[in-house]
Amino acid sequence: MFHQIYMPSQRAFGLAAGRVLRLDPRPTIIAPQHGGILVGDQVASVVEAVGRLEVGLDLPESAADAARFVSAANDIARELQEIAGVERTRELLAGFAGDTSFTRLFVLDGAGAIASFKVAPRLALEAFANDALAALPPDRRSDLRRSIQLIRRQYNLDPTHGPSSPTSTKPGPRRITDV
Repeated sequence: MFHQIYMPSQRAFGLAAGRVLRLDPRPTIIAPQHGGILVGDQVASVVEAVGRLEVGLDLPESAADAARFVSAANDIARELQEIAGVERTRELLAGFAGDTSFTRLFVLDGAGAIASFKVAPRLALEAFANDALAALPPDRRSDLRRSIQLIRRQYNLDPTHGPSSPTSTKPGPRRITDV
């Protein structure tokens, strides 16, 4: 997600990755400020994959797609609120909207609901869903995981990009709590 915010375009990112891969000798280690150290064959694989990322101006989500992801994220927040409570849900949302260690993933409206994303909507939704699951004790996660799967179906979100997501189906007008 960091790269999606800070890199202006895939072309610029791809050119930079290509330059790294053409260095002689080739890099044998990547030691990021945050995250694990990559060594050996991992270096070229990661640089190649990163060079293909859609970033900045090239992010493909349309306004209609973004609206579906915002609605889905707010439905997940409501489900989390049912399981973990209002205060815990507000804490988690505030962390995503105001974390000073990383650019905010989304913007909250005056009522504390997700209004828009500052990164690719799909990635923001995944990060939020994963953190919402992690915020619960292990014995409470299955209920939220099922709700997330239903929400993904309801909004016809691509199942190949999410945690344990089922095949997408046509979205329906029902809310998850009505299912």
